[in-house]
Amino acid sequence: PKDTEIAVIEMGANHIGEIEFLCKIAEPTHGLITNIGKAHIEGFGSLDGVAQAKGEIFSGLKAGGIAVINADSPYVDYWLGSLDDKALCQFSMSQKLDVWPENIQLDKLGRASFDLCTPTERVAVLLPIAGKHNITNALIACALTLPLGVTLAQVAQGLAAMPMVQGRVNLVEVNDNLTVIDDTYNANVQSVKAGIDLLSQIKGHQIFAFGDMGELGDEAQMYHQQLGEYALLKGIDAVAAVGELSLHTAKGAASIGYHFGDKAALYIWLSQQIANQEHAISILVKGSRSAQM
Repeated sequence: PKDTEIAVIEMGANHIGEIEFLCKIAEPTHGLITNIGKAHIEGFGSLDGVAQAKGEIFSGLKAGGIAVINADSPYVDYWLGSLDDKALCQFSMSQKLDVWPENIQLDKLGRASFDLCTPTERVAVLLPIAGKHNITNALIACALTLPLGVTLAQVAQGLAAMPMVQGRVNLVEVNDNLTVIDDTYNANVQSVKAGIDLLSQIKGHQIFAFGDMGELGDEAQMYHQQLGEYALLKGIDAVAAVGELSLHTAKGAASIGYHFGDKAALYIWLSQQIANQEHAISILVKGSRSAQM
C-alpha cells in the first residue's frame, strides 16, 4: 500500500547475483543475514558461495544503510570488509557487542526465557515458541528494530506476544502423553539439527520423523547421513525416515534408525509406537517442503 512506512522483505536466492539484482529493485535501507547453512548449496557450489551470494545484501544497501551482522558467523570478517559507508549492528549469542542474551533458561517444552541486553540496558524476555535457536531470532528482531526507534521494552512485549507460524516449530501437546513438534514447513541441515536439539530437551521417548531435504548437490547423501549420526549422538530414541535420501539418515542413526518406503508405512509405525508407549512420547516431524511431511 502507498502509506506503507516499513517493509520487511525476504530476499530468496539459489545462485550468485540474484540478491544483487533484487537489491536494485528493493533498494533496502537495512540488511540482515541470519546465518550461512547448507541450503540451496546445489546452486552456490559451496558454503563460501552461499556467504558470497548472501553478502550481496550488504553491498546492495543504500548509502548510510544499516548492516545487521551475526558476529558468531565464521564469515563475519568477510562481510565487515564490504560495508564501506554503511552503519553496523552486531548480534551474538556469546559476545557483548550490540545485542546479546544472558541468563538463558529453557522450560520443559524448550521455551526460552533470558535477559535481552544492549550496552546501555537489559530487559527480561519470555519466548512463547520453542527452541533455543529462537533466541538468535529474537536478537535479530531487536537488532533490526532498535535503530528504528523501538525501545527495548517494546521489543520484549512484541516477542512475548509472537504467534506461532504454521509449520515452524509448532509444539502441539496432543494429550498428557503425546507431544508433536511440527517443523514441517521446510528443512536444511542447520534447522534439522536445531529441531533435534529441541527434541532432545523434551522428556520422554523421543522420535525423529524425517523426510528428504532438497537442493543439497553432490554431497546430499553425506548430509543426510550426518543428521542420523547427530540424532544418535544427542540421545534420540528412534529415527524414522522416509524418502530416497533419508535412507542414509536411517543408516547414520545405526541401531535407532528405521526407513520406510512411503509415508503410509511410516504413519502405521508411528501409530504403533504411540499405542505401545506407557509413558510420554515426543515426535519431531521435519523435512523439506518437497517432502510434504
